[in-house]
This record gives sequence, C-alpha cells and structure tokens, in this order.
Amino acid sequence: MLKVENGIIEITEKFTSLGIKSLDSKDRIVLGGKVKKTLSKKMRVDAFEILVGEDGDVLLRPVASIPSREAWIHKNPKALKQIVRGLKEAKKGQIEKVVDLNEFTHRL
Repeated sequence: MLKVENGIIEITEKFTSLGIKSLDSKDRIVLGGKVKKTLSKKMRVDAFEILVGEDGDVLLRPVASIPSREAWIHKNPKALKQIVRGLKEAKKGQIEKVVDLNEFTHRL
C-alpha cells in the first residue's frame, strides 16, 4: 500500500530478502542477476527510484521509462482503459477488420 502526504511516502508492503551486497571501492552496489531475474518476471525496469526511510532503510523502487510521445496515454484514464480493453479483446481473438479508419474512429 502506498500513501503520499506532504512529500512523505508511506509504504506498507512485504519484502523478500535476496541476499546481502557490499559496497565496492567506489561506494556502489551491484544488484546482480538474482534481482534482475526476479524483477523481470513482473516488469520491465530501466532505473530505480531511491527512497530512504526514517530509520535509514533504503528502498529501490523499479521504474520504467515511457517515451514522451506515449506519456499522454497515462494521463488520460479513458483512453488507457480503451487500450487495455482492446488488448484483452485482441488476446481473446475478438478482432475486427477496419476498412475505413475515419468511419471506424467516429464510431468510438
């Protein structure tokens, strides 16, 4: 669960330990294949948001970048809902051949 208030993010979530990593000579941590493999089963990851808790705990939240030309869709819940519905229908084989794109889009 995620709650944001006054710039503070409150996170209630269960975590799984994937081991302990030491800092290298340049104060870096290499996450390694185990983390990548675990995350890639659920999502695409381009970067990590870094969160620090009151007690010093560090949380790396996976982030996937979205091309700027596609970002609008995530700001338009109605369009996003239609796309998700269309993808589900296509997966089920519920497709329709469009002859006239203008006529088709005016029906929506």
